[in-house]
Order: sequence, then C-alpha cells, then structure tokens
Amino acid sequence: MSNLIREKCKSLRLAYVADIYEQIPFDNPEQYISALLQQELEHREVAKGERLIKKAKFMNEKELEDYRWSEH
Repeated sequence: MSNLIREKCKSLRLAYVADIYEQIPFDNPEQYISALLQQELEHREVAKGERLIKKAKFMNEKELEDYRWSEH
C-alpha cells in the first residue's frame, strides 16, 4: 500500500504526505485531511527557506576578529 500512496503523492506533487500520513492522528476525516495538508504546507515552507538560503550562496560565517582591516 505504501508504494501506491507514494506514487499517487508524487503524481500530485505532495512531496511530504507519503512520509507523514501514518503519523497524523485520525479523529474524523475532515480533521485528518486538514492536519495532513497543514503538515504538507509546513514542510514546504521549511524546504523553501532552506532552498532559498542555499540559492543565495551566503558566505561562510565571519567574525570581526577574522576581518583584515589593513587590506581595504
């Protein structure tokens, strides 16, 4: 069953649902779907932040003590 769900989630571009659907407590169908989609959105936001930081290509952390003032 898991492979079938993974394939369908991949087709629907629900990247995280296949990994988290078993972890969501089921009280009623509406609550379950709402919680599942909320988790998908939260995972997407985290991934987006990580992707944008990586894309920005920030320099390594710098300390004032490491800065060479005389060269500028």
